[in-house]
Amino acid sequence: IIYSDPVRVSSGNVISGSITNANPSGSSSGVGLAMYIRVFDKDKQFIADIYGVNLDTTHDDWQVNTFSNAKIPTNGAYVSMAFLWNAGVGYFSQPMLQFGQNYTGYVPNIVATSTVLSLFKDNWSIGIRDNTGALTSGIAEDLNGMTLISKKITLDGDTTVIGDFYAKGGNFKNINASNITVGNLDADKVRIINLDVNTLTGDVSRFLETNWDGAYGSTKITSAGMKINTQYIQADFKDFGMDFSYVNKKIGGIGISQYTDGTPGLAMRLDGDGGYMSWSARNKGDTTGSYASKLGWFRQENPALGGNYGFIFEDRVTFNKPINVEGAAINLGFRPVNLYGNNFPFFGSYNDLTGFAYTSNEIYMILQNGMLNLSNVIKALSGLGNVSIPTRMNGDGTVAEWRNITL
Repeated sequence: IIYSDPVRVSSGNVISGSITNANPSGSSSGVGLAMYIRVFDKDKQFIADIYGVNLDTTHDDWQVNTFSNAKIPTNGAYVSMAFLWNAGVGYFSQPMLQFGQNYTGYVPNIVATSTVLSLFKDNWSIGIRDNTGALTSGIAEDLNGMTLISKKITLDGDTTVIGDFYAKGGNFKNINASNITVGNLDADKVRIINLDVNTLTGDVSRFLETNWDGAYGSTKITSAGMKINTQYIQADFKDFGMDFSYVNKKIGGIGISQYTDGTPGLAMRLDGDGGYMSWSARNKGDTTGSYASKLGWFRQENPALGGNYGFIFEDRVTFNKPINVEGAAINLGFRPVNLYGNNFPFFGSYNDLTGFAYTSNEIYMILQNGMLNLSNVIKALSGLGNVSIPTRMNGDGTVAEWRNITL
């Protein structure tokens, strides 16, 4: 058996080709000659014959034997012509392989020393061996350069580029490079890890602003602050706090305020378009219901339900400190007072027990350490009718002036 040089192929390729044979007068008789197209895997181990024919050796003139549409099987990596004979001397010539379903005819080889290289517009013949220079010049027609022109080129193996590498419109997957120099890099989907921002140049703030605004259209970053827009509400971060608008009406905000002496503090601000301020809460465990007002301040022009305005408490209120009355000499206070072994609410002077205490059904006047049950006094006086009470006395003890009241 003799084999032609192996030709690299891929699974699914289709092979066609031809061989010419003869048995001239005077040659040996009874020669049995056969030709096979054999496929080998990537390790050049035999897989299968995809074509085989016994050549007619009974004629004197040269006969052309052709085949078409021989498909490379799975795992096929190389293909070669194999020639077998049983005795005598057989004559054959012009072996040719071409890629394609249909045989298109023999084209003479180009012979260079021991390497046979045939180039056509869409196929190669067998025979490339140990002659890289001839292959290069044969493809490029230039000893100084090489050009591969195809809609698809596959490099199956490690590829090393010694000189500069240019790839216009390149698409690289899992590239590993320690030093890349680029001109204009279109990095639409580049994922960069551990980027040193100290090496960024240009208008970095404008880059961040533009890309943030593009990706998050409801948020705008400017030199004056940041704006966040929802369907109805706009939040505007400014120099001294955050302002809120609702459907293009300025409602108010929360931020930093300065008192008359210049000391900064936190301020709740109600703008001219806002009607009220409210501290509200949901009931415990409720995460979807409405917020109920607990403490609110309402304008006189926009009163709460019932026509009330100003500060409105809608929950329990505890006073732990005195209540200041503008211009008064003492403070008012709420505190407990013990009456007959039980504590009851007292309202009056904060520092001294002077005021009123309230039980469940009685009212007491407290004067320091003494107390008077006003409920009993009122009950005793009730029903007396018309009563005259002296309001001014003479020096001799007589009444100078009386006041008539009805009880």
